[in-house]
Amino acid sequence: MVKRASEFKVLRHENFKGGEGITELQNMFTPEEIGTQKVKMFAKLVLEPGCSIGLHAHEGEDELLYVLKGVGTHHEDGDEQLMYPGDAAVCGKGHQHFMANRGTETLECLCAIIFE
Repeated sequence: MVKRASEFKVLRHENFKGGEGITELQNMFTPEEIGTQKVKMFAKLVLEPGCSIGLHAHEGEDELLYVLKGVGTHHEDGDEQLMYPGDAAVCGKGHQHFMANRGTETLECLCAIIFE
């Protein structure tokens, strides 16, 4: 199955999970389209400068992040690191993290949330 970018469901959240500004999620496929109930989300995350997703925990699921464009600040369990295009992170079950765009250009990441 091929889906065009124009077919993605785009969700815009203000102060997502207690973060700053607008978080845009371009959901590429639903779990039903993927054919498994193990994938909660597969999306492109877009954060403009100054925007962030607030600190949140993942229980019974893992989140994978891959930076496509821009520079992100990823914070997990007290460890904060800059992420650049080509960098990846995983936030495993029971851990807390946030992602922020403290740079000067748009941050774009691929994100997947996978259940146990």
